[in-house]
Formats: sequence, C-alpha cells, structure tokens
Amino acid sequence: MPSNHQLCLLIRYGNSTEDFFDALYDGVQHPSVSNINRISYAYIAPVIIAFGIVGDFLTVITLTHPLLRNYSIIYTYLSLLAMTDLLTQLSVIPMILWLLDIRGCSSAASFFYSHIGFPLANALMGSSVWIVVFLTLSQYMAVCRPFAYGLRSRKVCFILFVAAYLFNFAIYAPWAIKKEYYDLWELVPKCVATLCVIPPSPSGSLSTKRFAN
Repeated sequence: MPSNHQLCLLIRYGNSTEDFFDALYDGVQHPSVSNINRISYAYIAPVIIAFGIVGDFLTVITLTHPLLRNYSIIYTYLSLLAMTDLLTQLSVIPMILWLLDIRGCSSAASFFYSHIGFPLANALMGSSVWIVVFLTLSQYMAVCRPFAYGLRSRKVCFILFVAAYLFNFAIYAPWAIKKEYYDLWELVPKCVATLCVIPPSPSGSLSTKRFAN
C-alpha cells in the first residue's frame, strides 16, 4: 500500500481513478511499512509491552493490598501510576497494529482510528508523566515540609490524579477532530482505508469532506 500521505494527496488532488490505481500499484512495489518500523513495532514493541503489562498488573495487585494501601501515601501514587501505565500500554496496541497495516474495517474501528486512538494514547502518557511529577512533589514535601500533612493526604492525591487526567485529555481533545476517515471500498474490492489530516478551509474552519459507501 502507498503511504497515508500519498493517498491523502491523491484523494484531494487526483484527477482520475487511474491515478488511484497507479498509486496502489506503486505501493505494492514499495511497501508502506519500512524494515526499521517493522522491526521496532512488530518485534521489539510487543516484548516491551508484554513485560510492562505483566509488571504493572503485579504492581497494582501488590500495592492495593490492605497492608500497603493504608501504610503510606507513596503507595497510593504508585498504584495510580501503575494503573495509568497499564491503560497506556493497552491503548497503544491497536495503534501499533495500525502502523503495521493490521487494521479493522468496521465503522467502529474506523471511528476509533480517526478520532480516539492516538489522542487516547497520548493523553494517558501525559497523565502518567504528571502523576510522576506529583509523586516527586509529595516526596519533596515529606522531606522538606514534614509537618504539612494536609498536602500529602489521600484526598489531595486523588484530586491531583483527576486533575492530571482532565488536563491531558483537554489538551489532546482537539486531536479527535484533526483527522478524517476516507472509505475506499468503492474503488478497491478489499479493506483499504486511510486517515488524513483535515486541511483548513479558505474560511478558516475545518473541512469535513468524506468518502463513504
């Protein structure tokens, strides 16, 4: 398959259906997934994700045990961090498959790829970073301000946790409308689809042009 960029340019500016099939033929001769990407995403990433999922799962089970859960606020932060990292690793799996050209073709899958997948993964990654920041600040307060118990309470911990999620999801929410989904079933009798960045229209608003069955 040709690259997403090639297909997007062809969809917008191609002059004929022959142009489209020429691009498909060129994509067959030059695969869209490079060898380095295939090695990174198909062989290295699954190993890292598998170890990460197992490690985070065991961390959550261990730190949520009653003996540790009520022992120190640091275990609460670490539990929330492990849960967030677990969600992050699960959320990147379909996007890695997308980058390897392994994709679902249903309407729900199309909506996920174009409006949910990448914003969700990035928002969870950002939330994880902020939880680490709050954990560091909590430990700073424990060492340098040991009598400021209110700032190291579980209530404050959960407030900061929710704030981290709201902040990052608000930042990446515009990405949900940054791409549009083009359904190419009418031109090719197989599952062929691509995501394109929506260009600004002359009036300054986003174009909502779509191809669909």
